[in-house]
Amino acid sequence: MVAANRLYCCFRSPPPLLLHPILLHMTEPSASISERSNTRLGLYLFFLYSFVYLAFALTSAFIPKLSQFQLFGGVNLATWWGLGLIALAFVLSMIYGISCKTDPVRQSSNEENR
Repeated sequence: MVAANRLYCCFRSPPPLLLHPILLHMTEPSASISERSNTRLGLYLFFLYSFVYLAFALTSAFIPKLSQFQLFGGVNLATWWGLGLIALAFVLSMIYGISCKTDPVRQSSNEENR
């Protein structure tokens, strides 16, 4: 607690993590509903991927016998899981790209500027 108070006193304002642009963007009253929705979706997908990656890292670090388990074609679980993480990142990016909503007002103004 003392270290946290020292950190707070050094900045004379809330710690920088609370001032991160993504977090500020979500609370901006001027942000459109579609922008907030897109940001929320991106954060959900990020935390989903982070959870799967954390499970992979913890399994590899603390249960190495499980990581060495041979699956298809003599390739171990860690290798398949790593390839699965790459595939998951691709699938999540496709989900985000397809699911994102555009703001009709901003889209029309961008088309007029061309």
